[in-house]
Amino acid sequence: MKPLYHFLFIIFVSLLLSCTAKQVQTDCKSFKQGHFKLHSELDNSVSIIDRNDTLQTETNPITGQMVKAAIKWTNDCEYELTYLQQNRNSFDIISPILQIRPLKTKIIKATKDYYVFTATMADTGVILTDTLFIIR
Repeated sequence: MKPLYHFLFIIFVSLLLSCTAKQVQTDCKSFKQGHFKLHSELDNSVSIIDRNDTLQTETNPITGQMVKAAIKWTNDCEYELTYLQQNRNSFDIISPILQIRPLKTKIIKATKDYYVFTATMADTGVILTDTLFIIR
């Protein structure tokens, strides 16, 4: 009788694990280009991000504020953003510290619909964790 219980237990665990694996992990390479949406937990703002292999543009659809950054991929799941310029109707200016220190970003979780990242800036203590959603 015990072998039957062991067999049923293994089947049950296998079914349970297969049902919880519905979020398919996505290769980080798929995030190198595209359109994304960021709802920042930091200041409750929304940004639309357009990205190609070397340039990223972040636009706030409410204020019209736009920031451009150079993007350099250091490996498939990590990249550095160096802020270049912003449009004139921005409420604040890009701090010189942001222009000389890249924001190092690491993708820590990826699915087909979004990715979670952490971003750090050297010598500042700035650490940000947030989620970028894919716009289809």
